[in-house]
Formats: sequence, structure tokens, C-alpha cells
Amino acid sequence: MERLRPPPPGRNIDEIMASIKPPENIQEPPAGSAMITNNAMPDTESSFQDTDVPQYICQMEKLYPETAIEFRQIQHEQYELFARKMLDYSPGNILLGGNIDKESDRIGSLRGIVIRLNDKINRLLTIVVKGNANNNESITDTFMDTSIYGIIALIVQRVKWGK
Repeated sequence: MERLRPPPPGRNIDEIMASIKPPENIQEPPAGSAMITNNAMPDTESSFQDTDVPQYICQMEKLYPETAIEFRQIQHEQYELFARKMLDYSPGNILLGGNIDKESDRIGSLRGIVIRLNDKINRLLTIVVKGNANNNESITDTFMDTSIYGIIALIVQRVKWGK
């Protein structure tokens, strides 16, 4: 089954939707298997190629193709932003001078991320609940940053940050 990929920059949703060929049918995976086989599509924008795709992903992509495409596009935009910021700040920004292999340093890093997330959530409350938007940071930027900090926290937790 074909999987949806993020659209290349500059393509509009109508072109993307016209090029999608959804799966012919959705079937339950064979007994004892939670995965179905997919012919991997080359993806020049990613180093990952999926060969086994869970049934629920294929089903979701068939039922909600525009949502799936937008989700992947946002992930791509987040990864680009993350890469730029990682080069700007280096892993030391999150590690606070610590060592990722040391539990106490990881806990310190996670606490720092929680503080940053708290700042972002308070920013969202100011924008959304109080309606006080200003020109310093858009709601889109704030949502993007919040999501990326969540992913960074998982990377720290998995002891992969800066490696």
C-alpha cells in the first residue's frame, strides 16, 4: 500500500490530492501479525523508508488524507526548525553543561525543558484565552516550539540527545 508523504514545498493541496491513490481496500492483518507489508517509496526528504506499515496508519491515511498530509508537512517543518536551532545552540543548550549519560544531568535537562514548556503554555494562554497577541511570537510559532520541546524531552529521556 502507498503511504502519504509530506508534499514538496510549493505544491498546493489540490495537486497533492489528485496524485494520491488510496489503498483499494482495508483488510485486517493476518493472524499473529500487527503489520502489513508496504512497497517502500523512495523519499528524498527523509532518511527513513517504511517497509512495514501498521494497518491503523493505512486506514487513517485513507480516511483522512488531507489531515495525514498536513501532519507530515508540519513534522517536516518542525524537523527543519529543529535542525536550524540545533546548529545554532548545540546540545549543550538542553544539557546545561551536563552529561546525557548521567541520570542526574538528564533530570536537570528535563526540568529545564519543563520550564521552557511552561513559558510556552503561558504564552498560549495569553494569546488564546486572554486574546493578547503581540508581534513578538505568533501562536503558530508557540505551538511549533511546544511540540518540538516535547520531542526533545523524549530524546533526552531516551538518552540520545547530542549523540
